[in-house]
Amino acid sequence: MKANGEGTLLAVGWEDEFLGTASQFTASGIRRVAVYDLVAILAKLANEAQAMCSEHTQECDHIGEAIEFAEFNILGAYVGQGMPVFMTRKTFAEWQEEVDYEAE
Repeated sequence: MKANGEGTLLAVGWEDEFLGTASQFTASGIRRVAVYDLVAILAKLANEAQAMCSEHTQECDHIGEAIEFAEFNILGAYVGQGMPVFMTRKTFAEWQEEVDYEAE
């Protein structure tokens, strides 16, 4: 991670997966955080894992490897305030179905 002048942390190496920024309201004011496309990151990691498996002529679960790596090294890595957000694009209806949400 690398911080810009405002304290927004940027994920180094994921520039192509950068979507923009989001505003986060904190006790000390508004903080901008970087937003990245999680699906694009997983696709890139899966391609890299598949290439590594192909080099060693072995089969592997490249998608599972990508998810495990991302969960531990990206999503699970707390590096302080201003951390990026990793977003999965969904419609509201898709989200409602996923979390079994019912409007009152």
